[in-house]
Amino acid sequence: GSALGASIDNPSLADSAVYGLKIGYFHPGRLNWLGLELEGFNSTPHMRESGGLPGTHLRLTTVGFNVIARKKLACRDRGDRRGSDMRDADYWDADDYSALHDNARCPLQVYGGVGLGLFFAETSNQFGRATDNARAGLNALAGMKYFFNEHIALFTEYKFNYVDLQFDQNQVVGGPTAGLNGTYLINHVVGGLAFHF
Repeated sequence: GSALGASIDNPSLADSAVYGLKIGYFHPGRLNWLGLELEGFNSTPHMRESGGLPGTHLRLTTVGFNVIARKKLACRDRGDRRGSDMRDADYWDADDYSALHDNARCPLQVYGGVGLGLFFAETSNQFGRATDNARAGLNALAGMKYFFNEHIALFTEYKFNYVDLQFDQNQVVGGPTAGLNGTYLINHVVGGLAFHF
């Protein structure tokens, strides 16, 4: 229609809640600072009406495969915690020591990661609906985690996503096929609870 070939420079996106899950693994031993992570999250940063062009509902689901590096801070000495019921005088060097003990010994951890993001997008407005599935892009993050004990931690995280999206199969009712192409750049600030096992 009248919007054919029109350019929209940096359209405003609506603020959106973000929800999701992640699971990961940190290498044991000397490489315990290096980990791998799989995450999935969903948001709806709808495009607002701009320059006389209609707004559009936008839903984005992201699946990320990340490499994570972490640094443990506020660590106590291994000799700081001794238990009368432990046969070994030094709890941290006891036979049953595991990587989880470091979560209680070093309760504050900072981390960063980068990886491949697969983006599944859907857009719709009064003219029709379009999808763009499994588009590859950048998923980057940085965060901080505080452990209450060996297993439970509270975290906050900044996330950045970059991907080129192409909605070129939008069928306008009573008209020709139309679409929308653009670069999606988004910042997220998220938080939640982590369970380590």
